[in-house]
Amino acid sequence: IIVDYNIIRDNSSTTGSFAGMIIFETAGSTDDVHVDGNLLVGNTTTNSFAAGSVFTAGSGKIYVTNNTVADNTVPNHPGDCGGLSINAGASGTAYASNNIFWNNTPCDLSAAGVVLTNNDIGVIQGTIDPSSSGNLNVDPKFNPGAYSLAADSPLLGQGKLAPPGGLPTLDIEGHPRSFMGTVDIGAYERGDKIFNYGFDQ
Repeated sequence: IIVDYNIIRDNSSTTGSFAGMIIFETAGSTDDVHVDGNLLVGNTTTNSFAAGSVFTAGSGKIYVTNNTVADNTVPNHPGDCGGLSINAGASGTAYASNNIFWNNTPCDLSAAGVVLTNNDIGVIQGTIDPSSSGNLNVDPKFNPGAYSLAADSPLLGQGKLAPPGGLPTLDIEGHPRSFMGTVDIGAYERGDKIFNYGFDQ
């Protein structure tokens, strides 16, 4: 299963279900799941997970890489999470790398046995793998009215160049995913904006 370069935003559910996306692999599946370079923002549900859930009941691996999950809400329901749920089940393995999980209510990431590498995470619930490393808890500093990173963002160049499952080749706008030997955290890559806009001609 590959879910990449999508904008999933401003959806709502009043039935107590997932407002954004749900990816579910049944028991016995050995396939891997890749969720790369997506923007999940502004989704709301009455309970469960507003941004959505990635779950496998099989033995495949989950790779969640370079996504931005922000401003999703489950109002007045502290047992659930406005952000994304990642659950590898009993026999799978899950990796989350280079993602932004920020300003979701009441939590940003719900994790069950996830290896977290070089993510920016606000509030997390659940369990993470002890081999997790390089994670931050800082304001990502988005550009006003957007979810791209501002010039003074602390997340520029702070991603992992070779994350589990591989680095996406492009960002959500179609720009090269890495720039001068570094990669940004989140769905957007800053890159060389002068040359992207043709000022070299």
